Amino acid sequence: MKKSFFSALLAGAFVFAAGCGGTTPTSDSSSGTSSAGSSSPLTPVSEMPVFEDDGSYEFYIGAWNYPSQTDIRAMQYMAECGINHAMMSSATTDTQTMRAIIENAAQYGVQVYPQMANKSIATAEEFFHGDFDGYLDNPGLAGFCYYDEPMSDKFDALIRIAEDHNENYPDLDFFVNLYSSFYYDDFPDQNTASSYFEYVSMYCSKVLSKIDGKRILSADHYPMRWNKSTQSGMYIDFTWLQTCEAIAENAKAYGAMPHFYLTSTEHYDYRKPTETRLRFEMNVYMTYGAQGLSHFGYAGDESGSEPRKFENSMVSGNGLTKRPFYDTAKKLNQELLAWDHVFLRYDWQGVMNVLGEGNDSNVLFDNTMLSMSYLPCLDFVTASGDTIIGYFTDENGQPAYMVTNIGDPDRVTETDVVQMQIGGATDALVYHRGESSAVEGDNGLFTLELGPGEAMFLIPVNLAD
Repeated sequence: MKKSFFSALLAGAFVFAAGCGGTTPTSDSSSGTSSAGSSSPLTPVSEMPVFEDDGSYEFYIGAWNYPSQTDIRAMQYMAECGINHAMMSSATTDTQTMRAIIENAAQYGVQVYPQMANKSIATAEEFFHGDFDGYLDNPGLAGFCYYDEPMSDKFDALIRIAEDHNENYPDLDFFVNLYSSFYYDDFPDQNTASSYFEYVSMYCSKVLSKIDGKRILSADHYPMRWNKSTQSGMYIDFTWLQTCEAIAENAKAYGAMPHFYLTSTEHYDYRKPTETRLRFEMNVYMTYGAQGLSHFGYAGDESGSEPRKFENSMVSGNGLTKRPFYDTAKKLNQELLAWDHVFLRYDWQGVMNVLGEGNDSNVLFDNTMLSMSYLPCLDFVTASGDTIIGYFTDENGQPAYMVTNIGDPDRVTETDVVQMQIGGATDALVYHRGESSAVEGDNGLFTLELGPGEAMFLIPVNLAD
């Protein structure tokens, strides 16, 4: 990435803060509002940071619907794609098949989840009847997927499941995938929560809090919509950031790994995946602190009927034939894994919404509740297009920012030019598409140029003289 220096600021939406040193950040329901206060100053250092990849950090890249296939080539293709976690098909219930898949996964450094067919509410031992005796310590077994998209009326039953899992499988993952804010109003008879945020919080307090080991908080929201028959009428679901916010905030509160599903197959009225569309989803979720992202779906057959015809999946139903989108997903997975050891060192704290020059509102922003009114050490920011900025801190409280062009990449094709004045920063380490560049600041001013669907992760540095 080339260095960019501007002597004049862009006209646009300004967000002011008080520099580095002061009060604790607060959240605000409005977008781009001004507020005083900041965090501790940037610590002076003698050189740019170097992040060694020692193997202790790995971003969770998953896939839904591993084929019911014991041919080890299916697992090889998945691993080569950069996928390290996978849900078995709910149709995979034969004991020998499940064990073979686990053994294949272990050979390729992948972990898999057997899942409950037909959304059964049962403990693992009730459902599988000892199928995994002798396999609980196998490195290919990640845990169990107990339920996909439960309504809140299922939470009491899931409490028993969680308690049983915690007692019998403390070293394995307890996986439940929640539904998105888009479907919140569709199930009034099955949902006792008063809002989507309360639905997620209720799940965490009732169910996830029972888990002493690794906690995963997951939801599937496929935001990029269109009229599939005409491939027109494109829009982004206006509740998307509600889902992101609810998962991110509750994951932080309950010490869980935030996890989201990606639109990796065209189905229903979700747009056909492309490199730009997939990168956009990945970037937005990571701006909200995602530490796990899974492709939906990985394997699929062309023989299905509309609207769930998975002809654009990464591989065939048996997992042995790669389709065109396989290479695209592989490219983006590898980009992510190239710098996951950096990203995962930072803890997500919140997101600030920034309206672009001349824009009065953004329906995505209007539907968030907890956007930050300022970001520590950020004196001001301007953007030519609507932008979201994720705020992160490392173990020493030092900041980093993930800056993302939130414009629909199919409708807003202009480059988003973002300028950030960062108090005390002389330089920055910037990550873009898995690669890093050292960028010199112009008296603390940094300019980022974000194409459609793009994001950059900026780590400010105060280089001592």
